[in-house]
Amino acid sequence: MLLPESTHALAVGILLVVLFISFVREWVKPDVAVLTAVALLLVTGLLTPAKVLGVFSNSAPFTIACLFIMSGALSRTGCVDWLGERIAQAWAARSRWWGLPPTSWWTGWRAAWASHRSACSRSPRARW
Repeated sequence: MLLPESTHALAVGILLVVLFISFVREWVKPDVAVLTAVALLLVTGLLTPAKVLGVFSNSAPFTIACLFIMSGALSRTGCVDWLGERIAQAWAARSRWWGLPPTSWWTGWRAAWASHRSACSRSPRARW
């Protein structure tokens, strides 16, 4: 290990702050920033290769990677812009406040459903 054990928490904390600032300021792409942070943790000995590879036994990183791929594809093909223009045109004919209640209702309902679904899937009695 390159760092004494008493400074591990401080080093990881500083790295997380720099990583967060990198996300906010968009110095580099998020995937490059995260891979650089993981590489720094490996080089300093704060993470072992076994722990890094152990992450891939969980499906969550793959799910997040798929979400990044899908959102990038929707954005680059113009689908998001097209949908936003259609919604804006439909709401522009009415008051600009007309679209707020349905949007709020839909977002709240989907968030509640997703939260309930994930909580129930962790339940030992879940029958999904």
